[in-house]
Amino acid sequence: MFSARNHNMEYPHNEEGLLNHQAWASAEELRADVFALWIDHGVKPRAGRYQYIVVPGLERSAVESYRRALPVTILANSDSLQAVRHDGLDLVQLVFYEAGEIELENDLTLSVDKPCAVMVKLPRVERITVADPSRAHDILELALNRPIDGAGPHWRAAWEPAQRISRITVNLPGKEWAGQSVVLEGLPLE
Repeated sequence: MFSARNHNMEYPHNEEGLLNHQAWASAEELRADVFALWIDHGVKPRAGRYQYIVVPGLERSAVESYRRALPVTILANSDSLQAVRHDGLDLVQLVFYEAGEIELENDLTLSVDKPCAVMVKLPRVERITVADPSRAHDILELALNRPIDGAGPHWRAAWEPAQRISRITVNLPGKEWAGQSVVLEGLPLE
């Protein structure tokens, strides 16, 4: 679903090809249904903006009714941050292209110290999932204005009452696992 007309979209169609662009991938040719989307940015675009939503499993006939009752809110769509909240799933998904901060919902703020991808399960911050798709970093620092004090296999958090902030340090996977997500579950909210 688009807010502009400079797009082309193909609903699932059958295609064949190889996925051997990774060392672990098979050289076997595959055939599967593929969804394709591309956007015509025009010639030499400047500060172009667009937004779209991909909804797996939605029939063409249901697109307009889905659009009218859209459960997704765009929180940010800039050069430094893209963020959406799915109200039906109580889930916020964010891509920080640089260190930054955002209000996820009323009086709930998240900040990160470097580019990363983050998912936060609301309403009580039940789970946080983080990743470094660039695979360039070993440690990620998050700050959340909710009391979290504890640790998990790849993270530790400390509540700082004077600043009213929890500082969360995440040890990101390295080597062949670099870029993989780290899930912070069982967050001990105070």
